[in-house]
Amino acid sequence: MASVARVVLRGRVSGESYEAVAVALDSHQEAVAEIVEKLFVDPELLKSVALVHDKFKPATMRLEARGGEQRVGFKGHPYMLSFTDFENTGAGYSVADVAVATAIGRLHHFINVRDVDSFVYTMALAKSYLDSRGAHVKLSDLKKRVLHGLLILHVADMVAGFAEQALLENTGEAELYDTESLEAVEPHLPLSMTISFAGDGAELRVVLHGLSDVLRGGVLENGASFDLNYQVCKGTLHVLGGTGRAVFEPDSCTTRVIHVSVVHKRRLINEKLIRGKTELVM
Repeated sequence: MASVARVVLRGRVSGESYEAVAVALDSHQEAVAEIVEKLFVDPELLKSVALVHDKFKPATMRLEARGGEQRVGFKGHPYMLSFTDFENTGAGYSVADVAVATAIGRLHHFINVRDVDSFVYTMALAKSYLDSRGAHVKLSDLKKRVLHGLLILHVADMVAGFAEQALLENTGEAELYDTESLEAVEPHLPLSMTISFAGDGAELRVVLHGLSDVLRGGVLENGASFDLNYQVCKGTLHVLGGTGRAVFEPDSCTTRVIHVSVVHKRRLINEKLIRGKTELVM
């Protein structure tokens, strides 16, 4: 059975089996890690988080009724992630790094302005882990690193997820995702995205705003460009009787490449101002 990051149903085959198309879980995790590496600070630690942040998905995939439609969702939460997931990577992380990585991975799918309890509980757990190993880290420093990491992982995951959903829906031209609109799904994330398709490839344009504290040097002024490689698989989704749990059996997989170009809004504003001054002089 293939581990998948997201699935779109194409139609019922028979009983509780459905024709489906999916993005491989490994592809999603590697894409998030690639975005983190190309755009953000502290990339090595956060790449490790990106490569395990959805490790619980294969066990929690479910078929759900949403708005009168059958859709695939993932119930459960990343509290399955533990400190040992990062202790055992062989990367030689410090105790503080392990605490930060675990907190980010566990909070990623939950933290928002209303989810104070999960944040407080996770901070207490991370601080307890540090104290038990004789590592003194100020709570304010721990909170700052975790919140920065959460912001980075949220942004990288949203960019990857937007690209993947467009691949699966295969609509040719995806809708604009713009966090400056009140209609945005995740209005707290400072980015806008558009995607267009040409043949087997796609061009994803990302505009960032803010984030100056967490962007890598050069991204703010010069932007960045890179490719994301995805395994997109056609197959059958089976719902296991009485459990609601679903598994995906792939029949065929193809590699799809998405070229990503990233620019910061500050650069766009500066270019517009320069053009305006040039037009005035002329």
